[in-house]
Amino acid sequence: MRKLTQKELVHEGIGSFLKNVVKGTAAGAANVAKGIAKVASPTGYDAISKAGKFIKGVDQAVQGATTSDDKKIVKYFQDQELTVKNITPGMTKGTKVVQLSGIKYNSEGKASEEVYDTPAVVKIEGNNVKVVKSPVKIGKK
Repeated sequence: MRKLTQKELVHEGIGSFLKNVVKGTAAGAANVAKGIAKVASPTGYDAISKAGKFIKGVDQAVQGATTSDDKKIVKYFQDQELTVKNITPGMTKGTKVVQLSGIKYNSEGKASEEVYDTPAVVKIEGNNVKVVKSPVKIGKK
């Protein structure tokens, strides 16, 4: 098997990159970017890494557009280690009222589920869940 020239290697890498773009796999694009970086100039690597970030952004946008607001809310609170019991529309436009529960530990270390009396109020802003009011401290982990 003969060795490929740099030009052939770049064309090989770009062809693989385009196949990955069609498939929509950002992970594959990252592997191709690393391969191209070995044979291309640093500016070529920057262009490929920007393209990979763009693909990842498009993937997140598609995911956000195809996920319902209720699923976004459930996922958000699961990440906060809380359980969503019920979701109802809020009084103002775009708000949702979310009944939550969490794990409470007694002095003996036994866990039990505690349903909070006061619900959380959230707004969906694009792909993000914004907590307007909550019975518990909410923060990204």
